[in-house]
Amino acid sequence: LLVAPCLLCDFVLEPLLCLLRSRLTGVAMPGLTLKISAFADDLAVAVSSPEDLATMRECIQLHEKASDAKLNDDKTVALPLGRPTFTVPYQTLAPNEPTRYLGIMFTPRGLATDVMTRRLDDAIRITIDRWRDRRLSLVGRVMLNNACLLSKLWFAAHVVPFPAEFERQVQKRARQFVWRSKRSRVAWDSITKKKSAGGLGVLPIHEQSLAIFGKLVQNMFLTVDRPVW
Repeated sequence: LLVAPCLLCDFVLEPLLCLLRSRLTGVAMPGLTLKISAFADDLAVAVSSPEDLATMRECIQLHEKASDAKLNDDKTVALPLGRPTFTVPYQTLAPNEPTRYLGIMFTPRGLATDVMTRRLDDAIRITIDRWRDRRLSLVGRVMLNNACLLSKLWFAAHVVPFPAEFERQVQKRARQFVWRSKRSRVAWDSITKKKSAGGLGVLPIHEQSLAIFGKLVQNMFLTVDRPVW
């Protein structure tokens, strides 16, 4: 019997998640009580009191005994919200110190947008430098721009509203890549049109990121019941 590694991870981790969901108080927010957030082996736990912290550690110790797994304390980070009245036995972030969870940068004060945008811009610049000397057609460059360059933005766009200056910088890099650093032969607004409308189908950065971010806003105001996953 062959079982995918991600499914094995689910089998091992889900009992711990169920235990935490049932025993933690969590952090109450408008319309939501946050207790846990998990993806693969990345786990975020929201504790609101010393009792919650003790419950979390008890659940983790029980999971360690049952699964022979071990929590890596050196990689565990505490991100305080507001002014906590208790301490935790893990590395606690300073107010402006960033950390990453599921590819998104946070500080105790919220999203680390500046750090995120710098890293995304650096990643796009490095990728363009690596492809600079490749002999690609205009159509090939457009395809790579959409599929590999701009795709670096879309995951972050689900939760990060990009500043206008960052969008202009990325658009400039994309335009230089498409036209081999030469002067644009066609207005950018024209080549971002669909091919059926006479354009090249280059994805418009602002409109695409705004539409993706809009999905988050929509989900915040949905009144229908949705599965916890």
